[in-house]
Amino acid sequence: MSSRVSFFLFACVALAPLSAVAQSADRDAPIVVTGTRLPTALDAATAPVSVLTAADLERRQTVFLADALATLPGVTISRNGAFGGQTSLRVRGASSQQTLVLIDGVAVNDPSGPAGGFDAGALDAADIARVEVLRGPQSTLWGSDAIGGVVSIITRAPEPGVSGRAFAEGGSYGTVRGGGGINVGAGAFAARLGGVVTTSDGISKADARDGNPEKDGYDAHALDGRARYAVSPAVQVDAFARYAHSKTDTDSFGFVTGVTDGPDRAEQTERSGGVSARFGAEDARLTQRVTLAAADIDRTSFTTFGDFPAKGARTSARYEGQARLGGNVRTAFGAERERTSVRGSGASTVDGLFALAEIRPADTLTLTAGVRRDDHSRFGDVTTTRLGVRYAPVPAFGLRASWGEGFKAPSIFQLLGDGVFVAPNPNLRPERAKGWDVALFGAWLDGRASGEIGYFSLKSRDLISFGTVGYVNVARAESTGVEASGRIELRDDLSLDASYTQTDATDATTGAKLLRVPERSATLEADWRATPRLGLTLIGRHVGETRDLVVPANPRGRIAAWSRLDAAARYQLTPKLELYARIENVTDEAYQEVFGYGTPGRSAYAGVRVRFE
Repeated sequence: MSSRVSFFLFACVALAPLSAVAQSADRDAPIVVTGTRLPTALDAATAPVSVLTAADLERRQTVFLADALATLPGVTISRNGAFGGQTSLRVRGASSQQTLVLIDGVAVNDPSGPAGGFDAGALDAADIARVEVLRGPQSTLWGSDAIGGVVSIITRAPEPGVSGRAFAEGGSYGTVRGGGGINVGAGAFAARLGGVVTTSDGISKADARDGNPEKDGYDAHALDGRARYAVSPAVQVDAFARYAHSKTDTDSFGFVTGVTDGPDRAEQTERSGGVSARFGAEDARLTQRVTLAAADIDRTSFTTFGDFPAKGARTSARYEGQARLGGNVRTAFGAERERTSVRGSGASTVDGLFALAEIRPADTLTLTAGVRRDDHSRFGDVTTTRLGVRYAPVPAFGLRASWGEGFKAPSIFQLLGDGVFVAPNPNLRPERAKGWDVALFGAWLDGRASGEIGYFSLKSRDLISFGTVGYVNVARAESTGVEASGRIELRDDLSLDASYTQTDATDATTGAKLLRVPERSATLEADWRATPRLGLTLIGRHVGETRDLVVPANPRGRIAAWSRLDAAARYQLTPKLELYARIENVTDEAYQEVFGYGTPGRSAYAGVRVRFE
């Protein structure tokens, strides 16, 4: 084991019990989690949840959100090459298509994909206000696809007054990125519009060390906006929309490593949006909300074997209510209908009813329970339940535990096939899962050190795999492991954050390790506010050995463990002007996230941020 690997493992394990689950830059501001359907303070949640804020993303100078998600406990990413390469999100060892992704409450998983997963490769971190990652089965809250967990992305909300921001940066590989936003609010109305543009010459998607010198470029732009109008103190109307377009050079299939230089490329357009109306003031005993939303994706893969277009869409209608039934009881309830369609294939609908309750019989004890029933137009009914408890017999120390069920509906491709190579199977059943976790949390040194360490188990059945001529329910999987996160303030101007995950993810049918789920991963972040104007951030990541596909160049089907260090600096030149710079992969580590695909070496970027109001 190399000295760097040993250092990361030791540091992260040592600090894991000493830090907070949320890594927020504004440590004194309370964080309220909304992805639980019952808005809850982060430090009072019964569910395992991690939060990233806009301040965290800016301090780290995050470009692609997937890089920030990979630093959280329980989260794994697999990327087919940097700069827009296809990127899968896995939570607790579950497959990427078993992770539900929401943007402003709208599901954006790709209905046209073979299994309906979400590609996070082009998801830029600009204009994101907060990301919540709920780990474990969450179908009682959000329905299908939420077996491993839910990634809920909330964009920046409009605010009163007139303000704006802009940024521009450039650096290695001919990369240029810029964007900004403007906010206007007066009286009962407020609106915000933001955007970002990125272009890069990139690196070779197929690893250059395997003799692939051709650079693969990347171009993307995105727009998003939100608006609200307060009809009265008790009635508010909100609207939101997002548009993203990307062009990515992807390279071609290769027999030796799985990929080789080639002219292949992909083009993708994503759109999502909706309108909602809230009835009842935010602090009222009863509030109700009605939401109409839609999302679609239009993508084409241009390959040496031909062009492969696909288009999928989701539309949804949702009613949800929240009620306080006394000082110690809160409830949430609702009904949803979602229609999923794929151009040229077909459509399906699912109707869902859910009810949740939170009871606090004492200040030291919180109990949560929920039940949901989904009626799918093609395979019938599914019922899921969820339970949670948080017990803190003394201030800042206690236990949290939860148990839940999840399901994933078969994708339209799996159900209906393609009419040529894949036969339809209308008898497919949904994938099902049960999971539980238990964790200890605590705080020390007058709150300057705090953290959580826990154990989880996730068992899935009826997993859908490709059989002889079509898809069938044959597989089972099991994941168990340890998740820990920690924070300690060594001084007023110096803090350390750490996370550590150990996962044993296996195919319960064959006993083999699941693909692209590392047994161990760890992150250590140090933030030093050197002066009132100067801040420095170091982030070290370690990912253990990972199983991958067997190809001639990789007969053992393994990816070697790797460690990487990133450094970022920021300088507040004036109250409205900030200069920043970063060095990624400081030690010039040569590594792979997916076998055969390259990753950038040492690279440098610099930029400027401007704010006005």
